[in-house]
Amino acid sequence: MFKKVIFIIVPLAVLGGLIGWRIKSKSGVDQQLKTGMSAKRATSVQIGIAGPAIISGNIEAAGTLDSPFKVQLTSRVSGKITRLTVREGDTVTAGQTLVKVDPSTAQASLSQAEANLAQARARLAQAKIEASPNKAGVKGQIDQQTAALNNLNAELTQTKRTVDSTLGTLAGAVSDAQSRVFATQATVTTSSATLEKEKATRKNLQTKVDRNKELLDKGFIAERDYEDSVTALDLQDKQVQISVATLGSANQANQNAKTQLAQAKSQLEIAKAKGKADIAASQAKVNQGQSTVRVAQANQAMNPAYLENIKALAAAVSVAEAQVSQARTILSETDLKSSINGVITARNADEGALSSPGQAVLVIQSLDWLFFVTSIPVELGDKVRVGQIAKIAIEGNDGKDIQGAITNINPSADPQSRQITLKIRIENTDHALRPGLFGKITFSTDAKKVLVSVPKEAVLYTGKIPSIAVVNKDNKIEMRLVKLGVSDEKVIEVTEGVATGEKVVTLSYDPLKDGKEVKVTDPKDIGKSKSEGKGNRKP
Repeated sequence: MFKKVIFIIVPLAVLGGLIGWRIKSKSGVDQQLKTGMSAKRATSVQIGIAGPAIISGNIEAAGTLDSPFKVQLTSRVSGKITRLTVREGDTVTAGQTLVKVDPSTAQASLSQAEANLAQARARLAQAKIEASPNKAGVKGQIDQQTAALNNLNAELTQTKRTVDSTLGTLAGAVSDAQSRVFATQATVTTSSATLEKEKATRKNLQTKVDRNKELLDKGFIAERDYEDSVTALDLQDKQVQISVATLGSANQANQNAKTQLAQAKSQLEIAKAKGKADIAASQAKVNQGQSTVRVAQANQAMNPAYLENIKALAAAVSVAEAQVSQARTILSETDLKSSINGVITARNADEGALSSPGQAVLVIQSLDWLFFVTSIPVELGDKVRVGQIAKIAIEGNDGKDIQGAITNINPSADPQSRQITLKIRIENTDHALRPGLFGKITFSTDAKKVLVSVPKEAVLYTGKIPSIAVVNKDNKIEMRLVKLGVSDEKVIEVTEGVATGEKVVTLSYDPLKDGKEVKVTDPKDIGKSKSEGKGNRKP
């Protein structure tokens, strides 16, 4: 009987043990699955702790290179450009003739001035002869009046030549202006087509952004994909703006060309009317001269007023001589010469074009040394001084930094931007650097104790807007926009957005967003965080 009971109890005990082991094993597996799912939901991050620091600060700013000497070569007279052999990039020396302008207009003005001088001298000589109370004087008066008449006839001939030359030049200007109208109209057509194309591309990108937004809200795509499409849309917006500006410039150029054509036609008509009037006036002078000769022949008595007339005529001779000297100077300036040693940086006309006073034909800049022009906020003005050395990185300079000393600090700040302009001299004997190149400059400043600072790799940028991912007490992310201050190679000051003691993400293995749960894998204190980062971080 006892053995029978044993045979029943032992199997039951074994069966109960197996059932208990199975239940415990299943419970352990379930717990492991839950733990694994929880770990999968939390993104692993490394952090730094915001806190005070002593920073040997740097001031960073952007700027451009500018030439210290810039000359615009301009003609003082209107005329066709007959010679222009230099182009952008050519080296020129002071005194070198670079442009030749058709001297016919200036030569005509000189001839007119010389004719006026001859006439004034003739009148003076005539008056002196008339002042003689003898018959010889009267005879000389007649001779002088005859000479004056001859001069008037010569003036009439010269006037006709001048009118013909002026009308020919202005007719050429009308033809050139008409050609520019056709050329600028073609540019307007091309720019309009380009703008329409850019608008169509922008519309497609907007559609993609809207679609990605819907997919992001549903969790089908990563936030980075959506941000990339937004960035592409922003870039296309800028491209559309550039196309709009290009079309506006083309329209403005076309309008300017039309205005110049109208002005050229108007000048031609005015010149025709003036030329007709000048010829008529010269003819009238000839008629008057003929009458004067007849009067002189009839004049037998001398008038005491001749003495005063001589003084007035002598003054007229002096005025005419000054006009001749001025006309010669203008004629000499039809050859345009460089006033500096430098390089041609702009050529605004070609041979055969019409030069106009005040319109630069060439622009010459000195490149032996350059200014790097930048600006800094007024509150940093006391951190810089003349003679202070700065490090400059110029785009396209193979990553080579350049050192230069501050030579000029503008004592007046811009009231709108609240910026102070600085100029740093840079030697450029090999002409490797060029005006207009963009660069970044760094000034070292005195050490500064800051209340809140974070590792530089904790700062994220969306475009130029900085933000920081903060881990709250629930181990969830809070994305905060921040304002930054001075920095060094490791840390950067945070003036707004983060408090001392808060945890900031320095490295994330997945994209971060508000409310995302994270797992801190390797917390680091400020200044000791790992420098490697992920995403769109800037050092």
